[in-house]
Amino acid sequence: MEDGTKTTPTVYINCVDTLQYSFASHLSMELRRKGISTIFVNSNGALDVIEEASASVIIFSKDCLSSASYLDKLVTVLQWQREKKMLVVPVFYGISPSDIVVVPEEHGSDDRIREWSSALKELRKLPPHQSREGCDDSELVDEIVKTVYEKLFPTKKIGINSRLLEFENLVSKQPWGIRRIGMWGMPGIGKTTLAKTVFDQISRSYEASCFIKHFDEAFHEKGIHSLLEEHFGKTLKELRRIPSDKLNEKRTLVVLDDVQNASAAESFLRGVHWFSPGSLIIITSRDKQVYRHCQINHVYEVQSLNEKESLQLFSQCAFGNDTRYQELLELSMEVIDYASGNPFALSYYGKELQGKKLSDTKITFLELKRRTQDKIHDLFRRSYDALNDKEKNIFLDIACFFKGEDVDYVMHLLEGCGFLPHVGIDVLVEKALVTISDKRVNMHNLIQDFGREIISERLSRLWEPWSIKSLLEDDEFKEERALDTEDIEGIYLDTSNLLVDVKPTAFNNIFGLRLLKIYGSSYGKDSGLRLPKGLESLPKELRLLHWENYPLKSLPRDFDPCHLVQLNLSYSQLHKLWEGTKNLKMLKVVRLCHSQQLTDISDLCTAKDLEVLDLRGCTQLQRFPAMGQLRHLRVVNLSGCTGIRSFPEVSPNIKELYLQGTGIRDLPVSTVTLSRQVKLNRDLPNLLKEFPEVSDVLNHERLTSLIKPVSAQPHLGKLVRLNMKDCVHLTSLPDMADLESLQVLDLSGCSKLSVIQGFPRNLKELYLAGTSIKESPQLPLSIEILNVHGCVSRAAS
Repeated sequence: MEDGTKTTPTVYINCVDTLQYSFASHLSMELRRKGISTIFVNSNGALDVIEEASASVIIFSKDCLSSASYLDKLVTVLQWQREKKMLVVPVFYGISPSDIVVVPEEHGSDDRIREWSSALKELRKLPPHQSREGCDDSELVDEIVKTVYEKLFPTKKIGINSRLLEFENLVSKQPWGIRRIGMWGMPGIGKTTLAKTVFDQISRSYEASCFIKHFDEAFHEKGIHSLLEEHFGKTLKELRRIPSDKLNEKRTLVVLDDVQNASAAESFLRGVHWFSPGSLIIITSRDKQVYRHCQINHVYEVQSLNEKESLQLFSQCAFGNDTRYQELLELSMEVIDYASGNPFALSYYGKELQGKKLSDTKITFLELKRRTQDKIHDLFRRSYDALNDKEKNIFLDIACFFKGEDVDYVMHLLEGCGFLPHVGIDVLVEKALVTISDKRVNMHNLIQDFGREIISERLSRLWEPWSIKSLLEDDEFKEERALDTEDIEGIYLDTSNLLVDVKPTAFNNIFGLRLLKIYGSSYGKDSGLRLPKGLESLPKELRLLHWENYPLKSLPRDFDPCHLVQLNLSYSQLHKLWEGTKNLKMLKVVRLCHSQQLTDISDLCTAKDLEVLDLRGCTQLQRFPAMGQLRHLRVVNLSGCTGIRSFPEVSPNIKELYLQGTGIRDLPVSTVTLSRQVKLNRDLPNLLKEFPEVSDVLNHERLTSLIKPVSAQPHLGKLVRLNMKDCVHLTSLPDMADLESLQVLDLSGCSKLSVIQGFPRNLKELYLAGTSIKESPQLPLSIEILNVHGCVSRAAS
């Protein structure tokens, strides 16, 4: 975010001689490392050199008041500050600003003493750095260098103008009155920067204004009375004595920055009770719940920087005018992709990589990513700490396992874990920790790494292949140093390029394991998990069992899937799931696709809440059991199950049925009841021989196997539209006079249809093109459209 026109500035360090070779020397060295020159002037040195400096660091210690030369230099520095706008940074070293009192008279003439006293008073008004207990010299030096650097190289606020314009447009659209508007977004996204820019631009047009940075901290430290007095010059008691008609004359601008304590914000705003129409209240927060409590209905979401803005910001922070910019473009794009438009992260990584050797920059960035840095970590810590235990678990599961997953998939699993995700995920979204887009759960890279850094402290969720490999593999020499398994709740193992012989007792002591996923993002010839000695058990607490290429003929005999929500054993060697009957009360999704040795799935008939059953490509499966009692079953996929010849009655709530490539030759009429609006694959209609029950719309276009429909029964009374186009084996239709709701009848292309007993009395549209009707009954008077093109005989009129 720098202006890109760096020169080499010089900083004058003013201190007593005793500090020049200790603290001041350390400070000088760190400034030079940042590309800033430094100069000292000893006790007898000429003062003209100070004029050349861009800035001055005034180090005030206990010996300063007794040094006339020091005090003279202080007067000169402050003179240059007034006349030439020199940057002055006071540092109180081993002394407090309150310790600066009157200069002893014996050290100079009255005029000279007055100059010193005036300079000291002026110095005390400047924002200082101060040594303090528990802060070593290196920390203090870092703080001073940061201040000097940022002042000498002021950052250009990249991307601020477009966001400022958007915010101003939002304000202008609000009805006249006391307007309350929020600025919301993830930590580090630029809420404070935008709010301060808005404040600086418009505060002069208000009769009273205040900007309170880090509002929660300020309210906690000072309280409402001190804050009101500090920003409006009056105590709460004094304000309450002022007549309300006079108070209401003030148009007021109030900006409360980084609010999480909504009650504190409301208390402060009630104290500022003189708002008149035209007043504006702006609250920045990372939590949308704050806005509901503070009665803010209009919230501006601060968006991430785009790629162009991100590259500009990162490049200016990292390289300035450095000619290596093009050489480091690839690394720059990697940083930009990782930071995903977060200005704080882009600036931080840019400054950390500043001045590094070309060969070191990549390694440095990888190390910064590998271990979440404290400054990045602190961005999100406050939001995480405000979550309850269930919300923290949801956050950590998403960070470790669920980023980018389908939201319904995630909801199913988290519900099974008892985490109340419908509430919890909403909380995470409102705190800008998680986003939902295109039905997928997403999380910023920085937030994900923050979550994973938390996990590294207690290893409750594992995803690194090296740590999981040592836990599972059958190697007696490694068992002594195996991980403690008591806290493990989730294991996600990508077996690409990994071949492991798993010990039979691998899961015996991982009692709390909820989520187990073994998969391959790519498959090599020698990759995967082998179980040469079998598998003794799987944890009872499992909610997800996803094991691609599972190598055994069945799951362990003692496995109790009573908490299992999702079972995915695609491409397995299973012959059947397990021995005996199991408690499947929570099972909702089963995917066994391409398990080509599978012959029996009757075990699943007890899964009363089963919603999805995917058996694609299970070529040895001979029979699909009756599952009519599974009232929640919505999706069944038997595509490619060539051994299945018949299909039973299924759930009345079925929504999607895939039978393409099966051996099925006949299908029950009940399968396609229209009130369910079943999504059928392309070949399915040709399996129907009879006319199913319907509600109001029936579409059997190209239903080539239909030979004859049932007679017009009461269950067809609601039928409004009937499309039987191209039913080439249909020969006759019964009397439909009682179908009073039927308005559209399309029989086009029913080439063997020769007899219609009677038409519906309220029919409006009739299509008979390409039929073989030789005679027909009287048409109803309600007919508006009639198409008999190519019909052998015309309908009676």
